Amino acid sequence: MRKTLTVCVLFLCCLSGFAQSKPLDQMTIGQIDSVRRSIDKKYTELDSLRNVYKLDSLSYELHKLELEVSGKDKNYTAFMVFTQTSFNKVSSFNQELQGLGFPTLTTHSTGIGFGMAIKRKRLLHEGFLVVNFNNKVSKGDDKVWMSGENIFNYQLGFAVLNRKRFQLYPFAGISYGLVSIELRKKRNMTDPNSLEGIAQAINEARISKNEIQISTGLQLDYHYSFNSGLSGLIIGLKYGLSRDVLSDNYAANGTKVNYNPDIIYRNTFLALSLKIY
Repeated sequence: MRKTLTVCVLFLCCLSGFAQSKPLDQMTIGQIDSVRRSIDKKYTELDSLRNVYKLDSLSYELHKLELEVSGKDKNYTAFMVFTQTSFNKVSSFNQELQGLGFPTLTTHSTGIGFGMAIKRKRLLHEGFLVVNFNNKVSKGDDKVWMSGENIFNYQLGFAVLNRKRFQLYPFAGISYGLVSIELRKKRNMTDPNSLEGIAQAINEARISKNEIQISTGLQLDYHYSFNSGLSGLIIGLKYGLSRDVLSDNYAANGTKVNYNPDIIYRNTFLALSLKIY
């Protein structure tokens, strides 16, 4: 390759020399040296172009390596939104409802949540809020609602699998929430002209309690959109179980009651999340 380039450059330089100076057999030693220096200069320029190409190739390989490394230890701060299905322990309460002539509550409820996720090397911190849709049953005009709100949740995970696209986190967490039960019984309004008559027509009882739970589980994250810049999209799947560690007695309008329906809200849970950073 080097010889071919040299011959081509020499040929071009000779043509240029013929057009501007004497024939080759009439050239002096100085003129020949000048042509040789021109050839060396041209070859150096071509060699520099080859080096640029090599540097470009090396830069590309380094970029691929950067993607690989940053994918394994990708640090990010992401906004998180998810849907969560909670599987609740309501068997004792359902027996009571059946005794009152109500249908039984479903053992699961669905909610939506949002919060923040922060990953630093292998550690994943998540803080979020979950709002659950009410679980309701009816008997004629009488209704019973059960709801549970996870007002504050914090979970800490450690990536035991930390690949470019996939991360697997065992996690542990703590949460503060509220469990509420409401019974509303509607009667015929005999005296709509007085407050007492209206109150007698609608009998309502609402009890609630505060609770603190601990949770453990597994979370699998997939980097659906991944690059070495500052943006990305992660799809996550999480499964866990929760247990009460601190819990109040139920209260009605601020007054403690001895009634306990033996409900464990979010006994186990499954969540599908999107993280955007």
